[in-house]
Amino acid sequence: MRHIHIKIVLTVLIVVLTFLSSDVFASQVSSKTYYLRGNKYFQRKKYDKAIERYQKAISINPKVAGYYFKLAESYKFKGLYEEAIENYNKTVGLNPRYYSAYANMGDIFCKRQEYERAIEYYKILAEKSPKESQVHFYRGRICAVKDDTDGAIAEYKEAIRHKSGYIEALCSVASIYAKRGEYKKAVNYNLRAKKLRPYSEDILVNLGIAYTELKKFDKALKVLLVALRVNPFNEKTRFYLGRAYYGTGNLEQAIKQTKEALKANPDSPRIHFSLGLYYEKVGWSDMAAVEYQEAMRLDRDYVKKQMQEIGGE
Repeated sequence: MRHIHIKIVLTVLIVVLTFLSSDVFASQVSSKTYYLRGNKYFQRKKYDKAIERYQKAISINPKVAGYYFKLAESYKFKGLYEEAIENYNKTVGLNPRYYSAYANMGDIFCKRQEYERAIEYYKILAEKSPKESQVHFYRGRICAVKDDTDGAIAEYKEAIRHKSGYIEALCSVASIYAKRGEYKKAVNYNLRAKKLRPYSEDILVNLGIAYTELKKFDKALKVLLVALRVNPFNEKTRFYLGRAYYGTGNLEQAIKQTKEALKANPDSPRIHFSLGLYYEKVGWSDMAAVEYQEAMRLDRDYVKKQMQEIGGE
């Protein structure tokens, strides 16, 4: 009789444990399923739908740092920085070694021009990152925030020395050289980055801009037309395509591309001014005057500066 009682108890325990474990397993599968669905929407830049899926995943299993990180990323790309920061903090609360969260918080504070806050997060990475390349990269970020471009370049190059394929460091060096007007050096580093990511929109556009500034218009067109296939709605791509076509003497395409850029950003004085310049070159003085006037309305100082530069050529 005692053996029968023990068997019954064991049977009941097995049933209960099986039920509990299956319930937990089902919960885990469901949360991961929502997370993966969120990733699909995220990849397609449908951030609202991605947010819904990540939130559902978190409601089922609130102890996965990666769920909060992707939720924060979605908010960041929507420009909802407070929500992004909140979820990045939850990410590192669950996993203090989730270094990308610190990096992204630093980048957000940079965008908001809260530079001291940005430096706080970059310092965490410079001190705690297990990789020497990342230590130097975030030291470079700190230098860049402090407007020490020479220091930033030195640190980024040291990061590249430790990791030759460090694409973020390559792009950062290229960006600084471009801002300093050293476009040949910018081209060099953008080309190195392009070898690693041949269809990166940002790299292609930045390389095209550098070629345009160097008046290497054929090379600029070749790169920017690839960027256009990647994203036909990028204002910079269209604007610099217009400049490159203008440089080759193809005014028809220059006007066409600049008008497309204007659709993306109708309040840009430089686009209106450039379009006015192209209209003037083909003899459409009335249309040129309209564009110049609109550029003046938006930013009188910009137009005066451009006129002075043209007059000085």
